[in-house]
Amino acid sequence: MASEQQKSSMAEPLLEQPLVQPAPEDSKGAWASLLTLIGFVFLTFNSAMTVSSWHRVYGAVSYVAFSYLDLVLLFYCLRMYRKTPLGSLRRDNLRVAMWLLTTMLTIAFLLVLEFWLLSVGLTENSIADFQNVNPCPHQHAYQPAVP
Repeated sequence: MASEQQKSSMAEPLLEQPLVQPAPEDSKGAWASLLTLIGFVFLTFNSAMTVSSWHRVYGAVSYVAFSYLDLVLLFYCLRMYRKTPLGSLRRDNLRVAMWLLTTMLTIAFLLVLEFWLLSVGLTENSIADFQNVNPCPHQHAYQPAVP
């Protein structure tokens, strides 16, 4: 066990740090990297081609538009998060926004995955409806005799 004097001497460097630290310096400048720009160009082109080929199917178009806007906002929030100072309220708000955007994108992807599994025929009713599926087609659900 460390004595009280050792504990207080270990905590001194932590107490000397400011509560709000400055944002880390961006050594690469204000522009995104070339790989990020190529990725966004590919994402934009792919989304535009999908919308143009599925322009009469409003569900597919709305999913593609939602996913595209969600990803753009997510990357924007991530970039702003990296530029804000540590411990600031804006950084905490950006963290919540990124969590919500990621959650919405995950839920949208799972809904499309469920739709795809239903259309392929891998499931009978729904992914979430696993309790009502009989393991054997000849086996009937148990129905107790009521007197």
